[in-house]
Amino acid sequence: MSVRNSKSDNFFIKPSKGVVGNTQRHRKIAKIVEERNEKRDHTKSHSEKKNLFDKKKWRMKKYSNDYKLKKWQDARKKKALHNYLKEKKKSNFQTTNYYEELQCSDDFSVQNESEGMDFSKNLNEKAESSDEKQVPVPEKNTKKEKFERHKKIFRKTKKGQPVMKDRLEDLLEKIKKSCQD
Repeated sequence: MSVRNSKSDNFFIKPSKGVVGNTQRHRKIAKIVEERNEKRDHTKSHSEKKNLFDKKKWRMKKYSNDYKLKKWQDARKKKALHNYLKEKKKSNFQTTNYYEELQCSDDFSVQNESEGMDFSKNLNEKAESSDEKQVPVPEKNTKKEKFERHKKIFRKTKKGQPVMKDRLEDLLEKIKKSCQD
């Protein structure tokens, strides 16, 4: 078997050291491989530094009412503080003056009470208080009935669909009442 030195038959034969094109090509390939390896090493160290996903923490943030409540309270406090500072900037707001004004108005109201109120105002308040004591019993019943009816009508299934049975029963009751009248 004879060995040819053509380019098509070079596949199984080692390249000769004297050929310039092959060594340059090998150097380029070696460089590329080294760069890839460096990148891989860099990504490994980077992934170790990177925080891994904490499922427990995520669940707590997503589903915990305590977490949501704290978040809401913090947002509320921030908003209140922001509005306070905004008002303070807007009108050169001074807390000492504000508290002095409040104390003055309190002193004024105390003086009015000590002097005594009009007799008619006292009578009106007594009459209103006696009316309130008598009226609430029927009101409580109607409010309770209204609440129960509302609760029954707007009840929903697990999938969020309205429960039609209760709505139909309510309609039937209304029709019966209208027929009786």
